[in-house]
Amino acid sequence: HASGGSVEMARNVAEGTLGLAFVALNAGGAPAGVELTPLASEPMAVICPAGHRLTSRRSVVLTDLADEPLAETPPGWGTRIISERAFAAAGLERTPAFEINDISTILDLVRNDLAVSLLPAAFVTGDPSLAAVPLRGGGLVFEIALARPSARRPGAAAEALGELIVSRSRARPR
Repeated sequence: HASGGSVEMARNVAEGTLGLAFVALNAGGAPAGVELTPLASEPMAVICPAGHRLTSRRSVVLTDLADEPLAETPPGWGTRIISERAFAAAGLERTPAFEINDISTILDLVRNDLAVSLLPAAFVTGDPSLAAVPLRGGGLVFEIALARPSARRPGAAAEALGELIVSRSRARPR
């Protein structure tokens, strides 16, 4: 059992302290010694409380968030990596108002109108207190992959679980 960001968990797989891990990294983000198998991808969105000023829009751009307090995961977490790259590519400075290593707490902050967040739209499906407003441009996508060691075989149980997960994934083989 391990907790932490995607970068840390992938490093643990490479070092052998984890047999496998779910990570939010694409192939370019894998450390040496780790093989990533894509499992699913979801578009990122601006997550707002229901009734927030941005929810009346069909879509938003990152500049629309300039005056909004942002709740994010810590550096090294998949959603944070995507957010940092998107803001940098747009030439925008941003400092999170909240940095929390728990998605449900981030959603509570948003629900209580203390912040907005950039997260996969699927994280709030079916929650009437939250809205996911699509982001225009940039193609921000949250990708989930299975991280497995590439230089050694995992234990039998981890190997069997990994094969079951890959066989049931929604991703197309690359």
